[in-house]
Amino acid sequence: ADILLLDSSFAHLVAAVAWGRNVYDSVTRFLQFQLTANMVAIAVAVGGAVCLRQSPLSAVQMLWVNLIIDSLASLALATDAPNADVLTTPPHRPTDPIVTPTVLKHILGQSAYQLAVLYGIVGMESAMQPDMLPFHGNDLLLPLLGSTPIGGSGLTSTCTTLVFNTFVWMQLFNQINC
Repeated sequence: ADILLLDSSFAHLVAAVAWGRNVYDSVTRFLQFQLTANMVAIAVAVGGAVCLRQSPLSAVQMLWVNLIIDSLASLALATDAPNADVLTTPPHRPTDPIVTPTVLKHILGQSAYQLAVLYGIVGMESAMQPDMLPFHGNDLLLPLLGSTPIGGSGLTSTCTTLVFNTFVWMQLFNQINC
């Protein structure tokens, strides 16, 4: 990249290099967050639609995730000021990939963890039968919670809400991790 120097101050040159490297690091962190969140959201929606014939995440919930979580993540991950460690890293070549093997490992690992947790919640809900619990928990608790199966069968609104809230909390911790 070309730098236009308006004065001969070496401090301004160092600050420009630090901010440039910080922007590169911020873009990498944002991509790591976005790819993880979107891979998990797509896998949960498609996996639920294929296996259960119903997505655990509704369209409104998906829109909320895309509008709120992604907007806040872009602001949070892109507004970090550069620290002194940025200048100790070697410069990146224009041909270097933005998604490095380390970033890809983090994306795949975090996605696998989140999918295991979310599929576990959906699996526990779909496997739970009223006669499995000694006190018939579904008969007792679901009316109290106001939870009924969506569309007359399948996942309850309590389960879809639990999946959504768990997904959002995992994305918040994923943002801190990035």
